[in-house]
Amino acid sequence: MTCRAVNKLLMDFFQGKLAQAQRRSFQDHLSDCAECKAMVRAHRKTMRIGKRVFKAHKALPPTQPEEMIRAIFGTPKVTKRA
Repeated sequence: MTCRAVNKLLMDFFQGKLAQAQRRSFQDHLSDCAECKAMVRAHRKTMRIGKRVFKAHKALPPTQPEEMIRAIFGTPKVTKRA
């Protein structure tokens, strides 16, 4: 398997969608190619961080207090017109 093929199949690899022979070839390539191994490792780390951020974001309340928004963004209070 080539580096280009590893890059193309990366998401299928992480999602467990590769056939057994293809997965074995993918892993064999990683054992011989330090660059692809580092790329897979970095991609895996990025996915873990993304999942943590997503979970933290879901834990936030659906609406933020207006005072917090003004404190962060420095925007003036908006008044509603009737």
